[in-house]
Amino acid sequence: MHKLKKLQREDFDAVWKLMEESFPVDERRGRSGQEAILAEPCYCLYGNHMAGKLAAFLAVWEFGSFSFIEHFAVRKDCRNGGMGRELLGQLLPRLKEPVILEVELPKTALAERRIAFYERCGFAGNPFAYIQPALSAEGKAIPLGIMSYPDGLSETMFQTVRSVLYESVYHVRESR
Repeated sequence: MHKLKKLQREDFDAVWKLMEESFPVDERRGRSGQEAILAEPCYCLYGNHMAGKLAAFLAVWEFGSFSFIEHFAVRKDCRNGGMGRELLGQLLPRLKEPVILEVELPKTALAERRIAFYERCGFAGNPFAYIQPALSAEGKAIPLGIMSYPDGLSETMFQTVRSVLYESVYHVRESR
């Protein structure tokens, strides 16, 4: 069994290394920006260690009306063994529902597999157009999908989620 635990600031170097290996530049902040959000009271890192090394992490924003999983990565040599599903299964009961995450649009086989993974874990897709704002000055905004657990979102709740994410996570004003 893989045990999920809350990570500490001293785990950041390992989290950053896994983040760089797992996410393209446009889907993560720069190192200093990522490290700075550790001070945010709503932001938590959860993870699992195997043989003394970080095997997986989940970066979560815990807001009053919902939770947002911003990043979720499993080390390459630990993938496809059920660890991700197990850790997500341990995390979801701890979080304020609904639980939100962003996914790539289903334009590639890999994106379709990721979406299917989240669906198997109980997440639902939502039909609303969504753009993730750029995470850095040199980054690009990305059209993504929003998935939610345990149910789909109403349009009103989706708008609330988008507004909170834009303001609190991405620090941009929402344009309607």
